[in-house]
Amino acid sequence: MYFRHFGLSGPPFQFTIAPAALFRGREHAEALAALEWGLIHEPSGYTLLVGEPGMGKTTLICSILSRRYQDIHAAYLNYPKLPVIDLFRMALRQLGIDPPPASKLDCIEALKLLVHRTPNDERVAFVMDEAQGLNDEAFEEMRLLANYVNAGQHNVQMVLVGQPSLLDRLESAELRQLAERIGTRVALNPLTPDETQRYIEHRLRTRSGTSERVFTRSALRRIVLGSRGIPRRINVLCHNSMLAAYSAGNRRVGPKEVRAVVDEYEDLQSISKGNAPAPRRAWYRFWRAAKSAATINAFGAAVGGLSSVPLDHSRAAAGSGNQPSSAVNAGALKSSFRR
Repeated sequence: MYFRHFGLSGPPFQFTIAPAALFRGREHAEALAALEWGLIHEPSGYTLLVGEPGMGKTTLICSILSRRYQDIHAAYLNYPKLPVIDLFRMALRQLGIDPPPASKLDCIEALKLLVHRTPNDERVAFVMDEAQGLNDEAFEEMRLLANYVNAGQHNVQMVLVGQPSLLDRLESAELRQLAERIGTRVALNPLTPDETQRYIEHRLRTRSGTSERVFTRSALRRIVLGSRGIPRRINVLCHNSMLAAYSAGNRRVGPKEVRAVVDEYEDLQSISKGNAPAPRRAWYRFWRAAKSAATINAFGAAVGGLSSVPLDHSRAAAGSGNQPSSAVNAGALKSSFRR
């Protein structure tokens, strides 16, 4: 595996969700606190989290759910294109009702019975990831479901997580009734340059490494600029740059590898928008630079091995327990996007 070439205990920039490796920059710490407040205390029953793709929204949600609060019974829904009846059945199964009822009416009645049997100091939460993919009918069904099953108890929470286009959807006339009910709102913004460097350091330290040992200073600067503070892009650039340095036999990642990787990434991004020149094919050049079949085989194994990294459902090391975080405050609950 390529990470051993750099003296690491595992791949530091894997693309799977790892709640235990969550980096708590200012934006992510505030969003985490807002989500925690929304699940435990928000009186409106609705919480909204928005952010560009790759900002770490799903990682934040999984980090919160991995804490397994005793007073929260949560269903995590991440396939918005399913019919409403299938979403209801998926939620019931996660809430312990298996097999769930076959009809929508029976599902609604089962949810209502579950909520009414839940003590007043506990909550049932429905977390909808990629919520911008829901159709208007599904949004309306969720609103009606919350109204029906709550019946004055106010112990059902709806958490909507999605991309900025979700805001446009909620501003439409069809969804106005739902939008007006949302209490906690938070936007997840890109990391600052300083936070980006600390993010890279954090990920490397989880694998017994340091940024100084793996990257040159100029390489780090190029990654900070090229990533634009988006965690997923940071992972891609760091991972691919390390693979490029490994295939060339370099002990540290230098600016040459990062420049080629950033150029290739930006070319592919432009192609996806239909306005780009032919890609520079930096990977082909690095592949040709490998000196032996053994190196090529190891390089291929390193790429293929990433898919075997399991989802970490362990309890987050910090902030676990049944009490809300002390970080919840007015600053954490501010809305940083324009209504």
